[in-house]
Amino acid sequence: MAAALREGREEAGLNPDALRPRWWSIADHRGWAYTTVAAEVRTGAAALTGPTNWETADLQWVERGKVGEYNLHPGLAVAWPYLERLIGQRLTLVVDGANVVGSRPDGWWKDRFGAAIRLRDRLETLAAGGLANVESDHPNGWYPEVVMVVEGRARGIGQGQSVRVVDAPGEGDDEIVAVARAAAQAGRGPVAVATADRGLIARLRALPGDVAIMPPSRLVGK
Repeated sequence: MAAALREGREEAGLNPDALRPRWWSIADHRGWAYTTVAAEVRTGAAALTGPTNWETADLQWVERGKVGEYNLHPGLAVAWPYLERLIGQRLTLVVDGANVVGSRPDGWWKDRFGAAIRLRDRLETLAAGGLANVESDHPNGWYPEVVMVVEGRARGIGQGQSVRVVDAPGEGDDEIVAVARAAAQAGRGPVAVATADRGLIARLRALPGDVAIMPPSRLVGK
């Protein structure tokens, strides 16, 4: 992602602060490869200033349905039908804060509030660095929209920069199911829940739509 943002800034005058990366996809041509990074423009942000050097002749916004009408680079022309289907998609990652915190013996039983903060901060790094795909028919990786649900003594840790923290008013499992259901119904892309709680997993499996289950070790290691 860093290379894509750097090149975008140098050659197209893209403002990295105006972009929210969503996913990446690698096209491997056996000997050479390139990575496509898809991003959304943040609301109210100025993203494009125009060509900044001789390598770029012109820049313009193009409607998604009209991209295929252009004389595209051969590699992009082949990949575009696949990439077009993914435009606007995002991964919503719902994190069972209590279960994931409890998956590592880091003293959480002495300080659940502090342990929840540490998890939130680790999730910030994950949101920025990306997460390998959770479903085979989707991109190689996602920059997920992370929702961390906390309960009990972990409530009140505050929001992260990229991580949305939800204080469950009652049982954490009930709030996790509600958040996952709302994300699945929104239809904006895949939904994954990080938990190892068997009862919660059974409830998530019963939801309409496809909700993937992610083991806590994917987030915090073993």
